[in-house]
This record gives sequence, C-alpha cells and structure tokens, in this order.
Amino acid sequence: MIIAIAAVALVAAAEEDDKDRPQNRPVGERQFAGEVDVTVANLEVYIRDRNGQPVEGLTAADFKIIQDGVEMPISNFAVLTPEIFSAQIQASETGDGFAQGQAQHPPAIQPAYVVLHFDNENLNPLDRNRVMVRVKTFVEEILAAPVYVMVVSSRRSPQIRQTFTDDPDMVVRALEHVAKESGARLIRDRERRRIFADMEEWATDPRTFDPAYLNTIEVRIFKTQVQQQILAYTEEQHGALKDTLASMHQVVQLISGIEGRRSIIYVSSGLPMTPGLGLLHEYAAIFHDNTIYTRIGQRDYSQEFHGLADAANRQGISLYTIDASGLRPLEGFGADGRYTPESAASWVDMSNIQEPLRFMADATGGVAVFNTNDVTDGLRLIRDDFLSYYSIGFSITSNGKDATHRIDVDLPRHPEYEVRYRKWIIDKSLETRVRERVLQALVRDIKHNPLDLQLTFGEPAPITGKRWEVPIRLSIPINSLALEVESGDLVGTIELFFCVRDALGRKSPTRRREYEVRVPSAQFDPNQVRRYAITVQMVFREQRHTVAVGLVDRVNHQTSYARALLSVP
Repeated sequence: MIIAIAAVALVAAAEEDDKDRPQNRPVGERQFAGEVDVTVANLEVYIRDRNGQPVEGLTAADFKIIQDGVEMPISNFAVLTPEIFSAQIQASETGDGFAQGQAQHPPAIQPAYVVLHFDNENLNPLDRNRVMVRVKTFVEEILAAPVYVMVVSSRRSPQIRQTFTDDPDMVVRALEHVAKESGARLIRDRERRRIFADMEEWATDPRTFDPAYLNTIEVRIFKTQVQQQILAYTEEQHGALKDTLASMHQVVQLISGIEGRRSIIYVSSGLPMTPGLGLLHEYAAIFHDNTIYTRIGQRDYSQEFHGLADAANRQGISLYTIDASGLRPLEGFGADGRYTPESAASWVDMSNIQEPLRFMADATGGVAVFNTNDVTDGLRLIRDDFLSYYSIGFSITSNGKDATHRIDVDLPRHPEYEVRYRKWIIDKSLETRVRERVLQALVRDIKHNPLDLQLTFGEPAPITGKRWEVPIRLSIPINSLALEVESGDLVGTIELFFCVRDALGRKSPTRRREYEVRVPSAQFDPNQVRRYAITVQMVFREQRHTVAVGLVDRVNHQTSYARALLSVP
C-alpha cells in the first residue's frame, strides 16, 4: 500500500511515436465548460395504480418536475414499456431494424445492471434460503430483458460470487453457492433472546411485587448484570453495522460509472437504526428505570444511512431492500414466545430495524419489501421497474461546484396514482467526477483515454524493511492538449489524480497535483508527436498493487484515465 509521495520530478521529452496520434486541437482555443454549464438530468419515474400495476399512456403534459421548489420545463420525454423492450430485443436479434408499425425513433433502451447482495452478516440462513427460492424465479424473468446480474455476498466484507452476466444458469449456480454460506445474524439473535430470558426470570418472580425486594443488593447486582449483557450486545451490533455500511458503500462503488441503469437488491433480516434500542426500551419498561439510556450510550446511524443513500444517488444507483425475516410477530407473540415484552418496546424494535430499509429504498427511487413471508409480489414490483417507466429530462444550470438538488414529481391530473422516483439529484463538479472515476479505475478498467495517457513503472529500489521506492512515469502527447499562446510560448495546464489499492483492498487517499506544460511556439510542430512526461516517486510495501491515474486538461476540461498493476519488488 502506498505510504507517501517521496518526490516529484518533471521531465520534458520528445518522442517519435509510430502509432496513431490523438486528434489535434486548435491552438489557443478555450472552452469555459466549468464556469456556466447547462446539463440535462434524466429522471426515471415509476407510476403505479392502487394494485401496484404499471400505468401507461401518460404524456409529458401530465407531469410537473420541481427542482428546489421551482418547476422545470421538460426537455425530453419517453415512455418505456414491456412491448417496446420486446420489440427492440426482437429487432436486434433478427437484424431487421425496429418492427414495422412502431415509431421510427423508439426510446433508447439502456442496459440494466442488477446486483443481488446477500448480507450474511445480517441474515438468518433459514430466512435467506426461503427468499432465495423466489429470487431464482425472479432472475429467470428479468434476464429476458437487457439485464445483467451480479451476485455478491458479504460477511464483514463483500465477495463477488458471480460477475455481471445475462446467463440465468450462471446466476443460479452462484445463488446456490451463497445458500450454503453461514449467517451471523443467527448468533446475535440467540444472544438477544438470552437477554430477554434473563429479564423474563426477573419479571415473572413474585418477589418483584414487593417494594422492599426491589431495593435489595441482589436486585441491584442483577440489574447491573443485565446492563452489561445489553452493553455487550449493543457493542457487537455497532461493529457489525459499521462493517455492513462499509460493505454497502463498496458495492455502490463497484458498479458506479457503468453506463446504463444500475440497481442493488439488498437482502437482509433488517438493520438497526440505533443498535440495541429494543433491549434498552424493554429494560426501561421492566425495571421502571430510564437511566439505562444514559448509562449505555446510544448512537443513531441515520446520518450514515443518509450518506449511503447520497452515495447511491451520486452514481444514479437505485437501492431495493428485502427484509428476509418475513412477517415478524411482536417480540414474544410468536409460536416460540414464552415471555411477552411491553408492546411499545416491541413496536420500537421492529420499526428500528425496518426503517433503514424503507429509507434507503425511498431516497433512491427503489422499493422496500418487508412484512411478508412470500416476497413474490415484492419481486414482481422490482421486475416491473426494469420494464415499465417514464424517462423525463430537464435542464440543470451548474456553476461547476458540487450541489444537491431536491426533486419533486407531481401528477396534478392523476392524484390516484403512486409516483416513485429518485428524491435527490447530485450535480457534481469536474474534480469530484474525476476523483470518483479514479476510484472506480482501481477495481475495473475505465476505458476512457482520449488524451492517450500512458502509465509505466521504473525499477523498485529498497528503502527500509519491506518498503520500496518506485518511479511512476506518466506521459501524454503535447499536441493532444489544448494550448494557449502566452509570451511567445504555448502553455497548457494539467491536473493529475493518483490513487493506489493494495492486494488487501486498502486504498490510499487520492492525491492531486497540477503541472504547467510550456513549449516555445517556434519548437511546436503539430505533425510531430512529442510526449510530455512526469515522474512521481512513490513508496510501496511489498505486495501487489493497482495504480489508477486521472488526468484533466484544465483548458477544455477533457479527461483521460489509466490503470496498471504493480508487483513490489
């Protein structure tokens, strides 16, 4: 893993290159792309009737798009239906063009990339495998559309069980592998029931009705023991939730930047907004002691869930959530319940573990499926989202800075319909977009290099212990840059963004460096390829690394990306 940037040296080099040169740009031409920029935001809107069925036949006149409280004019509008998908798929298979009788310019269909994420850290294996039976049928249905599915399971960290494919058999095999994995939720649920059993022992003791008994040392010791049990359980939930959120962020990053519609179907047995909240409420109700809330620190993770939804919205990713625990009775009201807790505490606990699933889906335009033992209907709603929706475009004026816009969609003529959409649109600055794509390049090849950025490594030199210094050499054709005339020279400005990921998945901070490219006008020949080279000395540990670099031409905001693997030594 990268430790530090030891030194930076700039070297200008003229190199003849026999391969095709990047297309030349007019010298001195400048585009102020980042000062005032108008972009079109595309919003996918799902309209459903009271039975959950897709609604077709609406027009642009039926919709009102409101951004930050201001109604926006609709710049483009398209209706996507299963019939349009089927017709275009058939046309692509036969090569006969779009079917006769259809519009000459049918709406463009983007491929859909779907991640099936099974969170074994927060799943009861029996619940998971019951849901998986329905998921297999769902996979066979959606892969009839232009959909690609990836299978991921996580236990503290995510593992890819199947990369994106449109082969149902490969997905089903991956699901069968996941079905054999262990789940940690079973262990934590067993500990939780044990704590309830301890409180049951006290609550059902006839002596608890004697005020004198409540003030004895025996009771105080018992209450302290229960508090310690709740504290240990809460701390375990804290650790598991932190790892879960980190895993979900990694899955979002994994599919960010892919061209097309992207969704994550997240399967768990619920996530706590506040770890241990149900037990705290139960303790307070049983022992009539609200001081438990101050003795055991509470942490609300709502900001972290907001951050996850924000990260998904930044990448245009919809989150669909499934609570695999099904129709859960209140604590103690199930068939195996021997002790009935306070109903208020049970409702608090149920809401606490379902609210994050509901929030993440609602904030990103997805669907939350819970309180059902058969997820077939919920999966049908998700399937319909891939095949039936409205694509609505409207203009956003950008000042080149990061900005979050609140979006509201209204159907004034049809209040009876359910309207679902992404509630926030993130307008990202150029630097933010480049930093994000550099991080994406650490896990896959971006394949965007119009400026012919080249990345190579020099020979590693030992420093101390298992640390080595490696020259990182970057070069770019000078005539691929936009250059301006300044005092008889041609001058350009480039920014480089570096990031490194080691074999254990650890990433360095993204480093930014700015350089001036200056060439005497008399020496510039647009027909000769001269490369501008930059050498950066970096220090690495002994192992395999992925190095990703992003380049920005500051004159016209053109970008390029390169990545390479490095084994040290």
